[in-house]
Amino acid sequence: MNILGFILILSVFIAILLGGHFFIYFSVVKFLAITSLGAKVWLGGGLLFLSVSFVLSSILAHYSEGLLARIIYSVFSFWLGMGWNLIMAFVVSWLVVGTAKMAGQSFDYKYLMVFSIIFMLVFSIWGAWNVYNPRIKNVTVKIKNLPQEWRDKKVIQLSDVHLGHIYGKKFLTKIVNKVNAQNPDMVFITGDLFDGMDGSLSQLTGPLGGIKAPQGVYFITGNHEYLPGHS
Repeated sequence: MNILGFILILSVFIAILLGGHFFIYFSVVKFLAITSLGAKVWLGGGLLFLSVSFVLSSILAHYSEGLLARIIYSVFSFWLGMGWNLIMAFVVSWLVVGTAKMAGQSFDYKYLMVFSIIFMLVFSIWGAWNVYNPRIKNVTVKIKNLPQEWRDKKVIQLSDVHLGHIYGKKFLTKIVNKVNAQNPDMVFITGDLFDGMDGSLSQLTGPLGGIKAPQGVYFITGNHEYLPGHS
């Protein structure tokens, strides 16, 4: 990826983040009926910071592997997910508002705020649990005229592991153990093995050597392997 393309993609990404956080600001102000200028300034300032926090923490994490950098990156990465869940909840809440108005009904908007926060917290916790406890999905692929020597093979595909400041060697070891428990013939790692890392990555990939697949382990790169500055 050339630098111009990267700047363009980054600009679009930041614009989306700013728009999403403005939507959160607008919804909170309306649902809580905030009229105080001071409260609006604090809320707007906080959300403005959060809107660029992931980008800033990603830059920090890219150039630093220290504990503080990992913590900051983890916190703001988690907020990115929570913020998206909150946006989804607010979208549903505004649909409820629109439906109620068309039906000539009115209610206390604060209930929508409570619903949105509960939805965001529950969905975020459920999502985090799923991320740290990956499940295996079995898919049977039927291919016409497949040569006999390729039939009844068990192939495992791994994608978007995103090793880095959040998911490390311990997480990869858990995945490798799950892979080996399936007794695969082959394993394909289809990109985005790393996330936000640069330089020597061998300290993270050690467990991959423990994959047991008689007919080999194959790897292709994804977009995250081509981020500027990556080796």
